[in-house]
Amino acid sequence: MKRPRLWPDTLFMRMFLLIAGLLVLSQIAVYWFFNIYQINPRAEMLARQWAQTLTIVAALQPAQVEALRDRLQQEGMTLRSGAAVRGHSPNVAILQTALARMRQLLGPQAELLVDYPHGRIWLRLSPASPLAVGVALPAPAALPLPWLKLTAIVLLSLLGAFLTVRQVARPLTRLMNSVEHMGREDPPPTVPETGPADIRRLATRFNQLLRDLYQLWKERELVLVGVSHDLRTPLTRLRLAAEFLPSDSEARGEIVANVREMDGVIAQFLDYARSGREEELGPGDLAQLLRELVERYHDQTQLTLHLPREPLPTVAFQPIGLARAVQNLMENAMR
Repeated sequence: MKRPRLWPDTLFMRMFLLIAGLLVLSQIAVYWFFNIYQINPRAEMLARQWAQTLTIVAALQPAQVEALRDRLQQEGMTLRSGAAVRGHSPNVAILQTALARMRQLLGPQAELLVDYPHGRIWLRLSPASPLAVGVALPAPAALPLPWLKLTAIVLLSLLGAFLTVRQVARPLTRLMNSVEHMGREDPPPTVPETGPADIRRLATRFNQLLRDLYQLWKERELVLVGVSHDLRTPLTRLRLAAEFLPSDSEARGEIVANVREMDGVIAQFLDYARSGREEELGPGDLAQLLRELVERYHDQTQLTLHLPREPLPTVAFQPIGLARAVQNLMENAMR
């Protein structure tokens, strides 16, 4: 069983995958460095501010809570009973990093709950803390989640790779299309000599090659047509001479058959010279073709043809080409 190919065959797809992979890796590396040098310092600053606030709140006496509540509201913070707050664990990188750092400063029981509907973050020293401090959700938390960022990076990288490879592979595509049309059009289409200097030089030399090949084909066609016409002239005289032989002469029939065969071969050469195509396949009687060839050589070799009783199936073949091939086999066998 043939194993499937994981690496594509076309140059376009190979370049596309290579450039796209490099772009994706580079963008992921940039995103990773951004997290290290931008998000981590910001998370460190937030963790220290929140840890300091929780430390102050934990040290308050019950009589000082109401006095501090108004001051915290002026700073954009909210003081609420710890049992009354609701939220979810952080799912944003900056908040996760801030929580980890805050637990290093305050202990592993420190909590950070995100209340997305109200745009708040609730901070507690532990799940059993009587008080919780609410702060506004940081601006980075409103940004898309990391997987959305990575998806955008991948899509932009693929688009950039496609445009780059398309620009590079376009001249090669033109060359391929021109090669595919060689022999189909008269004269063959040329490649536009545009683009970078090396591509222009390649297109110029390729167009010159097309013109040289076209000129060679024309000269070959002229030679074949001339030779074929020159051969038909003595064949015509030979046929006319055979017509003056006695009608019951065996030589007359053989000469006429040979002249007819040679005329068919010459006609095939003429058709090939004009169209560039070989003799077309067509249905025929293979048994009749073999009988005619054996009868032609019967007097010289005493050949006997044994055919099956059942009629041979009708097949498609090239009559002149097949007759010439069988005739060559018979002549080689007689030597």
